[in-house]
Amino acid sequence: MISRRLLRILAMKALYQQGMGGSSVADARRALNFSIYKSYELYFQMLDLVVSVAAEVEVVLNQRKNKLRPTDADLNPSMRFPENRVVAQLRRSEAFNDFKSKNGISWQDHAEVVHRLALNLLESDYYAAYLRSDDNYDSDREFVSEFYLRYVDDFAMLYDALEEMSGYWTDEVEYFTSFVIKSVRSFKPQMCGEPGSPDLCFFPMYKDASDADFVKRLLSGALDNRDRYMGYIEEVTRNWDAERIAYMDKVIILLGISELENFPDIPLKVTLDEYIEISKYYSTQGSSIYVNGMLDKIASLLCERGIVEKR
Repeated sequence: MISRRLLRILAMKALYQQGMGGSSVADARRALNFSIYKSYELYFQMLDLVVSVAAEVEVVLNQRKNKLRPTDADLNPSMRFPENRVVAQLRRSEAFNDFKSKNGISWQDHAEVVHRLALNLLESDYYAAYLRSDDNYDSDREFVSEFYLRYVDDFAMLYDALEEMSGYWTDEVEYFTSFVIKSVRSFKPQMCGEPGSPDLCFFPMYKDASDADFVKRLLSGALDNRDRYMGYIEEVTRNWDAERIAYMDKVIILLGISELENFPDIPLKVTLDEYIEISKYYSTQGSSIYVNGMLDKIASLLCERGIVEKR
């Protein structure tokens, strides 16, 4: 479920922190495992958001009944969203609540964010359209999907809250929100109903065992062979002081070499493209061109020596 692109990024961050902080190789491996698990927690934190906002909408609607001059709409509000069938499924899901309980997933410390989202939602045209739509499971499921599509992406206060919750989540909100939407759209009416009915299906942390193996071997290759890999970098930069290379560029190139050496089934172009894209976001301006050139030269060098066989 965590893509290989994100696994590469998390390995890059672990390698960067290990080099900058001088921690041990074992610490770097533990840091990688921890960051992967924290990323997975974001998936459930985002799933819990719609549950918390639905509860807050109910609070707001009930409070409006006590206004000095309540309207008919205030006195007789629709509880369609608080009673949304998909939200109810999440509230009943044993797997969801078990993960939340074990990992402290909650929005209680950021009630203002939830309150703002609830108020914005109540005033939106889409919410009004939802109340006018057919009252059935499909409409409820589509509304929850649209909640994430429409109201999460551009809400700066939400991003600030998530960054405050965990520094590991800064760059991953949009990615995991997309998986929340995919999960919601996979839910079925019969899930979490009568006793014995199937629970909701959630994405696993890894797509399969090969991805778990991939990220461990990727980081280990860079950690265990750092000196040899740096030798390759120095060899292809004879007219350039290797010490002047941006440290993040070095980290990206080290991981790229690890992937070249340790994963013969991954095409050369895929490896180059992945680390070029990562360098565009995480390193300096122009780094992508430099990383591309360096990895291409090193790949040619390793192929000439028979260390790597790739096309």
